[in-house]
Amino acid sequence: MAEASRTQLRIAIPCLLLWLLAVTTDRGAAQSSPPRVITRASAHDVRPVRARARATPRVVPLADRIPHVPGGAPIVITPVLFVPSDLTYDRAAEADAAVRAHVRIAQEHYRRLLGTSFAASAATLPIVQGARTAAEYEADSAWRSHWITRELFAWARTDRYRSHHLFVVLYVSATAIDGGGIPFNGTLGTGGGYVELDARALFGDEPYPFQSSLVHEIGHALGLDHVACRGESMDASPSLMSYDPSHHSAGLSPSADPGTFLPIEIAALALSRRALPNLRAPWTPTSEADLAQAEACLLPAMSDAIGPFRAMPGVGLEMFYGARHVSGEDASLYSRAQAIQTCRQSRTMYPRTRVRCLYNGEPLSF
Repeated sequence: MAEASRTQLRIAIPCLLLWLLAVTTDRGAAQSSPPRVITRASAHDVRPVRARARATPRVVPLADRIPHVPGGAPIVITPVLFVPSDLTYDRAAEADAAVRAHVRIAQEHYRRLLGTSFAASAATLPIVQGARTAAEYEADSAWRSHWITRELFAWARTDRYRSHHLFVVLYVSATAIDGGGIPFNGTLGTGGGYVELDARALFGDEPYPFQSSLVHEIGHALGLDHVACRGESMDASPSLMSYDPSHHSAGLSPSADPGTFLPIEIAALALSRRALPNLRAPWTPTSEADLAQAEACLLPAMSDAIGPFRAMPGVGLEMFYGARHVSGEDASLYSRAQAIQTCRQSRTMYPRTRVRCLYNGEPLSF
């Protein structure tokens, strides 16, 4: 009997040791062992563990990289003769006929390139007398466009958000001025815009050819930047948004090579739905590289010198520190890239604060 007990003990002790070893090994594996690799040879007898799939970054389309500003009335090209307070102009009737002809040619040019075009005012060319002298306006071209825009808003009884005008300002100057164009609220499809051209160019193509300058500056007012932003030559690109001299017009006669729009520019113009509601782009950017470039070439909004900004819930950037809304009114007009930059800076500056950012009402991820 004693011999039998010793025999059973000799069997039981190794079994106990093996069991303890197994338990210790399993616990150790759970704590420090690397994950088991399922090979082709072992897959048949071991149930594989599914690895957590890494989320593929979502490619954000260009339409979601701009603020979703609520729609309004269709944008209309509205020529205006603008005269500083100390000047007069005695060719208003001639200017009216000339600018109507130029706008019609510009409309047809856009229609040939896009299959559709913008609307234009049928009203007689209005004359708006400025509040400042020519010397004051011409001392600073950047501020001149803002001052004139604000005065035109007062004349039209509108503001940067309600305006349906894309003003084509024929500026009666004391000295030659450069042409220019910009959307009131930046990016694409956010409202009207401003074009400024020297009135004397209407009749003599000096200081620049009026027709080709008009179609170029309307492109800016609709939200297009120069082609240099896209890596194209400003002197030799086929785009209207270049300075290629082969595009220059002569009077009411367009150039034999009047220029075109690049595919990425057409895709951008298609988002200016209030100005070109019937435009459908045959190609839209889908790669992150093309989309990032398109977003980098969006134009900024004009400053609050043309009128105050207004916060719009669910539009553009909304940033919160905890439950407190902290983004400024102009953030509603930010591009997605601007929103990301602003949100990232805030999180860096305030690492202990819960910074929450929305873009067009959706959580902003980056």
